[in-house]
Amino acid sequence: MKDTATVKIFLAQGSPSSVRTAELSNWTGKAVAGPRSQIEDILKRVEADNPGVYFLTGINPETAKSVGRFELENTQSSGSHLPESDAADMDIFLFRMEQLLPILGQEFLKPVVKHEVSGKKSDLLYCEIKNLKAAGRQTDNGFVVLKDSEVVLKERPSTHKYRYAANLRKTLLAENVLEEKNDRLLFISDYEFSSPSAAAAVIHGGQANGLTAWKNSKGVSLKQKEEKGIQQLNSLDSE
Repeated sequence: MKDTATVKIFLAQGSPSSVRTAELSNWTGKAVAGPRSQIEDILKRVEADNPGVYFLTGINPETAKSVGRFELENTQSSGSHLPESDAADMDIFLFRMEQLLPILGQEFLKPVVKHEVSGKKSDLLYCEIKNLKAAGRQTDNGFVVLKDSEVVLKERPSTHKYRYAANLRKTLLAENVLEEKNDRLLFISDYEFSSPSAAAAVIHGGQANGLTAWKNSKGVSLKQKEEKGIQQLNSLDSE
């Protein structure tokens, strides 16, 4: 199955944050999305009278089960089984949903990146502090820190004023993503952060600049890589 597709987005009320629809080329399905405050407007649309799959999402700090990205409140299953031909059709439907939903800002069907299936070893970046070392890589959504990465045990005094890193470390300990071992903390599973800086702040035990904290095996930081990319773009523009 080809991954390429043309997507048509329609802003039903003229605003990208309001009700909008999305359609894929060569597929009869259609997605409709909008904020919860406009659910009545969505239910008045003709698409709501047709069979489909419906998601009501909201912010929750907990992490669909097989994906490990979101918490499911409704996990009831009918236990019924589709005929083989219908099941194949549903696989195509699910594939199209996986293409459309992220375009509408919903990525709960996208699996969290796993170390054993993600990228090349040359893509790895490292964050070192106080003889401790963490490994990770950039992703489409942010930054993944890999299992067995080391984290400082004690937090910096600045976390008393700037609580972000401390609160995030507390959450990761409660979720059993981090585990205390001797004089350090360890990641016992891969974990995806919103940014390299958020990941570095947890590892450093306080505020950190992820662009300078994360470096490749040759010691080149993310900031230096970005600056090199900008220089290459500028040289192309000047030609």
